[in-house]
Amino acid sequence: MLGKLEKVENQNKDTAAATNYWRVLVVSGPERRQECLLLTENELRKIRYRAQRNPEDCRVPKPPVPWLGWAMITLAGVGIVALMWWT
Repeated sequence: MLGKLEKVENQNKDTAAATNYWRVLVVSGPERRQECLLLTENELRKIRYRAQRNPEDCRVPKPPVPWLGWAMITLAGVGIVALMWWT
């Protein structure tokens, strides 16, 4: 659900095409594949309007274990130090 919108220039622009798009990389589906989406200014406006009308569907889930990321980094650091000490 977390992504970063970037404004990018349309590289091979047709006559009636938009000069730039909003690009976002998302992870979707049970197979968690990455997908690039390109949105025009008008499409982005429509999406935001729909989200405002349906706030109950836009809840941001809390991370299951917020400290887990730092715990993994700490364990990795300890493991590296231990490997250096043993060699």
